[in-house]
Amino acid sequence: MAGIQIFGSKKCAQSRKAQRFLRERGIPFQWIDLTQRSFSAGELDNILRVLGSVDVLLDPDKKEYCMIRYLTEQGQREKLLEDPSYCRTPVLRCGNRVAVGYDPVFLQALVVQSREENL
Repeated sequence: MAGIQIFGSKKCAQSRKAQRFLRERGIPFQWIDLTQRSFSAGELDNILRVLGSVDVLLDPDKKEYCMIRYLTEQGQREKLLEDPSYCRTPVLRCGNRVAVGYDPVFLQALVVQSREENL
């Protein structure tokens, strides 16, 4: 199994919850703090390819959303590369599987897959 990545923020309760979920089950993951660095173009393209649309990544509850919602999808992608604060967190990625927001069903599937591969 490809490594599990959590893109999030230490201030985001949902990101911390996802970390705790995996840590309690002994599943290794890579933590990427979006306040320290942005997505790389390749990372964002892979995530968007799976999700199908940049709208899934955008968080309409954040005040920054009003600055990006009227841009084209390409413009929104560019803004996400510049400033990931427009993004809903956490973004959970494992290989070609992606979930946005805390998703215990997705995380449990990763735990089961990880345990099966380690048998």
